Amino acid sequence: MKNLSKLLFITLIICNVLFAQENYRPLFRIYENGLYGFIDSTGEVIIPPKYKAAGEFSEGLAPVRENGYYGYIDELGKYVFPPIYDFCEPFNQGLGKVFLNGKVNFIDKAGVNLIDFIYNDATDFENGISIVSQS
Repeated sequence: MKNLSKLLFITLIICNVLFAQENYRPLFRIYENGLYGFIDSTGEVIIPPKYKAAGEFSEGLAPVRENGYYGYIDELGKYVFPPIYDFCEPFNQGLGKVFLNGKVNFIDKAGVNLIDFIYNDATDFENGISIVSQS
């Protein structure tokens, strides 16, 4: 019985790894006719070029610029955070650095603002610390 339990446990882990890898598709930025979109590793267009600017996907989200503002899209091309920011950087350690009216903030994946828009700049968080500047 003990060997059967081990075998079932190992089979479960292997199945999870195989299915997780099957569902994961890294996306790559493309530039066509002055617009950005995303393709998968086979060259299939997943998100057609329609953005004036786009960053790389990180933690399942990519910053994109549309109608003069930045927001974040998911790997299906749907906005997770609408384009309301002056600039966005890719997510890092669960946080996205966003700029609005010349000030910086961080948002989490639920869209919660970590700090107020009072600082001019900030480094990415490292070990729970960010260095900020204010003039």
